[in-house]
Amino acid sequence: MPLFVVQSRRKENIPDAEYKAARQEHLRWQFETEASGRLFAAGGLIDPAEGPPPRGGMYIVICEDERQARAHAESDPYHAREIRDYTLHLWTLNESSFLGMGFRATLNGDDPSNPKYRPPAAGAS
Repeated sequence: MPLFVVQSRRKENIPDAEYKAARQEHLRWQFETEASGRLFAAGGLIDPAEGPPPRGGMYIVICEDERQARAHAESDPYHAREIRDYTLHLWTLNESSFLGMGFRATLNGDDPSNPKYRPPAAGAS
């Protein structure tokens, strides 16, 4: 199945309160995407010269085609609320040193206090 990269960037002049109000909804949406098996990877993008906080992010989703990937990106609460713009790219994964080695990344890392935290499978690193 094809992989699509969604690069998402915060629009200018969005009040912080409005952005923060959408964050929990966005994270729930991402957890649901992960649980469905559609999310390959996700995370914030930080300009190394500016440092945190991120002004946007990216995620890679597994979709049947561009139409499905675009519909998925548009359902992201940040995009649906028009707080962020996005670009969509079809991605060809050619190499990876992580696949097949028991690598497991979860949203929000390994914080057990997160209600969606799932420990890695036994033997995974």
